[in-house]
Amino acid sequence: VSYLKSFYSYKCVAMHPFQASGWNRSVVYDYLGFDECHFVEDFPQEKIIRDYVSDQEMFEYLIKTYEAKKETPLFLFGVTMQNHGGYTYNGDNFTNSITLNSDGKDYPEVEQYLSLIHETDKAVNYLITYFQNVEENVVIVFFGDHQPKLDDSFYERASDSAGDLLDNRQKRYKIPFFVWANYNIEEEYVDCTSLNYLSSYVYNVANITLPPYNKFLQEMEKVIPSINANGFYSLADARYLDFNDAEGKELHWLEMYEALQYNNMFDKEHLNESMFPRAR
Repeated sequence: VSYLKSFYSYKCVAMHPFQASGWNRSVVYDYLGFDECHFVEDFPQEKIIRDYVSDQEMFEYLIKTYEAKKETPLFLFGVTMQNHGGYTYNGDNFTNSITLNSDGKDYPEVEQYLSLIHETDKAVNYLITYFQNVEENVVIVFFGDHQPKLDDSFYERASDSAGDLLDNRQKRYKIPFFVWANYNIEEEYVDCTSLNYLSSYVYNVANITLPPYNKFLQEMEKVIPSINANGFYSLADARYLDFNDAEGKELHWLEMYEALQYNNMFDKEHLNESMFPRAR
């Protein structure tokens, strides 16, 4: 947000069709530098699925926000609510459309989750169809942060449970994502990455010069292709490792990464301005 605002004059908008108090978003988004924040009370709340604003309504609201932006470039960060757990809703605002052949065990929560995702597919199609037909260059990034909380026995049956505990734990955080543009970009499949690297993919697709920190991340990704709170993927071991097990080149990059994060977030007195430039 700060980079796009300071160096490229973007208007930056955050959008989440639920309470502003969740994860203290109203305060956090202000610290991050968003110009506007839209929460549930700003939405029409006319297209509700279960007890939440549907993805369809959120995308319609997003499009209206885009259409009202005038000539200013727009960065919009939206967190959807439609598919939030749990998945035991039994009311008038949603009926499951997907059922499973489960060989004797019922998974009603899985059926509800998959039915919700099916509605999201329709809404994403609506969103992309709209932006296919605008003249301005547009990039859409769609991602999540973890798999849904479902019956453990379902995950055990649906996936290979072989491997160590860390590898299995990481599978809970493996999610699909896509970066789409309404202009020609090179098609690429990314098998292993993590959210800290995602902004670099977006900058590259949008033809925006990488900030120095992202240039660092781009080099780090060659050594450590994926990292999260559970650990990191080791190319040397071809598996996920705990941070305490890092050594050699991988340990060196993790230590540099930790130092840079600390410097950017906390050490304002000695901020490395060549790595984290501030607009004057």
